[in-house]
Amino acid sequence: MKIAALALDDREQDGRREIIQSKVDTRRWYSCITSVDLRYVVPIIVTKGRYETSLPIEFRRLGIKQKMKKFFSHVRSDAEKMIFQAAATRGEDPPKLMIFEPVLAKPRMSVEKDPSKFPQPHAVKLELPANCQPRLTAKTEAPFVWAAEGAFQRIQESDIVSKGTAMLTYLAHVRVSNEVRSHTYRTHSIHLQKRAGLKESAVRRSNRELVRIGLLFVHRGIIAGTAGNEVNAYTLGTTYQRRGDAGRSVPEASGALNQSPWVPDNRGEPPSMYTYKEGTSKTSNRVSAPLKSASTRNLEITLLAEIEAICGQQERNENGGLWRNLMRESEDSLRAVKNAIEDWKLIRPDLHGGVKKSRGAWLMHRYKLNLDRIQRSNESLRSGKEGDRTDAQQTRA
Repeated sequence: MKIAALALDDREQDGRREIIQSKVDTRRWYSCITSVDLRYVVPIIVTKGRYETSLPIEFRRLGIKQKMKKFFSHVRSDAEKMIFQAAATRGEDPPKLMIFEPVLAKPRMSVEKDPSKFPQPHAVKLELPANCQPRLTAKTEAPFVWAAEGAFQRIQESDIVSKGTAMLTYLAHVRVSNEVRSHTYRTHSIHLQKRAGLKESAVRRSNRELVRIGLLFVHRGIIAGTAGNEVNAYTLGTTYQRRGDAGRSVPEASGALNQSPWVPDNRGEPPSMYTYKEGTSKTSNRVSAPLKSASTRNLEITLLAEIEAICGQQERNENGGLWRNLMRESEDSLRAVKNAIEDWKLIRPDLHGGVKKSRGAWLMHRYKLNLDRIQRSNESLRSGKEGDRTDAQQTRA
């Protein structure tokens, strides 16, 4: 049976559109699914927490039944099927559809408050009840967790979305660092999860954010040359500049920070992780050694970051230990690694895609060529010096 189609002129379409939009805006209808010409209208309402199609009498005459669903996406699909079924019953082609979007509640805008407009924290003395035991000094309550305030301030001023999660993860790293009394330590992720009270995914995500802002460095536990892995190691970064006293306070400028946990203090007790030493000539030599090793470590980190930028994260994960061993093998080997990276930078960016080998293999090939060139240059220099020495001896004779 073919039923005559209902035709609407422009004036009727505009009037119907205004009526539908007003009902959706006033929340009498949650939403509405219609055809483009507004001949088929299926309102959607909310009844007792469930979404329901409120069918007009024309649809009921065609034998289309009303439906109720738990989710809006389900009832919207049913409404579209109803319109297609009505058009098919009338013998028409499937019409194009449009939706009058539901009016959702506007999200609350967070107001950023300026801490400088509020009273600053300050210490006071108050009478406490007998059952309240106040906090003691650090020496009395030792062992205690030591952390720089600048680290938490850097997290607050960063663009990290979950700043609270990042602070808890950093605090977990600080707790482990204080327990082992070293700025570099190897620990399983489960210990960080227990100390931070977070899930594994949250700890991993926060570790990446802490690495990005310079508060943490992750030593991947990949055994070079094998398929085996071990537990990752971590190094806590510093929050102030080590070189120079510019911008540092008077107590900081008058001494140096020794991060070596193996130097016993004068009392013969195990030292804390960070021991403050006076900047006198007697202790200057003992402090210079960690600074020298820190500069070498920073150079390795910089070169590994450049290799990662050239070859990608996979190269660093798989062969990072190999590159690090090459840097530590000798001065000539370290120079060859730097020259290989410089060789890549000398290639025009539009020719990088023409490298037939993998980028890691290309860097290794350039490393071997540079190392051979450096060794031959050193040998020729030594032979030249030995020849000059022999000529001088013969002249003297």
